[in-house]
Amino acid sequence: MTIPWIGRFRGPRDRASRRRQGAGQPGRGQAGGPQDAAAAKARRQWRTSISIGVVLLLVVFGVAAAGYYQEFYRPPRVWAGSVNNVEFNMGDLVARIR
Repeated sequence: MTIPWIGRFRGPRDRASRRRQGAGQPGRGQAGGPQDAAAAKARRQWRTSISIGVVLLLVVFGVAAAGYYQEFYRPPRVWAGSVNNVEFNMGDLVARIR
């Protein structure tokens, strides 16, 4: 029984021994067969899924960073009011309160 996905779980020694066994024989160890196409498709799907995951993680961290900026960094610079044509921001207000 052939299990197509078992190639992903082989270690580096298995791959090296396969290369050594098929290197001198014609028809073996050469690319271009149907199994190679399936393996290439599997690698392409794996890379696509990893890249989608990375993009989603970047989006999550970007949203978290934007939220941090909005809630913690920006408020001291927000306009709080003006008295006699002198404008005060929230940082000035907090400094006066302290």
